[in-house]
Amino acid sequence: MTTQPADEDTLIQMGRAERGQHRSGASMVAMLGVAAVFGVVGCLLISLPHLVSVLLPGPVRLLVGGFSMPVFITLGIIALGIAGFFLVAALASSPLASWGNKVPGDCPSCGQPRLRSDMVPGGTSGNVSDAPRGIVTLCETPGCDYATARVTRASGTAPS
Repeated sequence: MTTQPADEDTLIQMGRAERGQHRSGASMVAMLGVAAVFGVVGCLLISLPHLVSVLLPGPVRLLVGGFSMPVFITLGIIALGIAGFFLVAALASSPLASWGNKVPGDCPSCGQPRLRSDMVPGGTSGNVSDAPRGIVTLCETPGCDYATARVTRASGTAPS
């Protein structure tokens, strides 16, 4: 029979995994990629009707360029706006920024004032609503392994 790790241990593992993902920059690179795709699509949607209207002969130019140009330009502006939102989100998730919020006081293990804390959802496999939630505090000092967790919702207690 296998035993489930305590909720605190699960939350600490998830907190360390979140911090590792934040430090790796993987989420930032993914968001920059999405921003680039939306930016290219937006630029194409804005410039394509102008190119088509220049290259096509007279009557076809009026049919294609005249009626569809406002739609393409509007969609292009919307795509550029979405790209901007992803760009801001990518910059906010920079690996240069620290994980979590600064906690006042010194680490009980190493004595350095480098404690950070953040709300962490429990496991992502199985039924997520049954996973524990809590606040995890980790020390950012290299070589220090200090971690604590305070469970705010125990595992197996789905919100009502």
